[in-house]
Amino acid sequence: MARGVMNDGREGFTLIEVMVALAIIAIALTSVFKMHGQTLSMSHSSRFYTMAPLLCQKKLSEIEQEELTKPLDESGDFGESFPGFSWRVTVERVESEALDEPFTLSRIDVTVSDEAGGMTHQLRSYRYVEEK
Repeated sequence: MARGVMNDGREGFTLIEVMVALAIIAIALTSVFKMHGQTLSMSHSSRFYTMAPLLCQKKLSEIEQEELTKPLDESGDFGESFPGFSWRVTVERVESEALDEPFTLSRIDVTVSDEAGGMTHQLRSYRYVEEK
């Protein structure tokens, strides 16, 4: 930036030069802060979309080990291992007529939610139920 000469012979910046420099710095810092916010948001989203399918599979495995003889509607969290993540499981009986004779299935819905960001991931599975 060019330096102006003051009336008394001293060199220095003019008020307009200082104001232009401050405006440029303000624009640059605003852009940096906006990009930082977007980076944090994307980091949070990518963490959720990486962990949620794994947590759904984990919970589905736990549920499938149980005998699913009646409808189920439970919810909870993953404890200190995965803070901020919660789950909900519903099990319902459904009739299917895809083959010649009807048969009964258990529909298992597992939903993992992020308590902070409001994101959800759902996994649905069916299990054959033998009639006794």
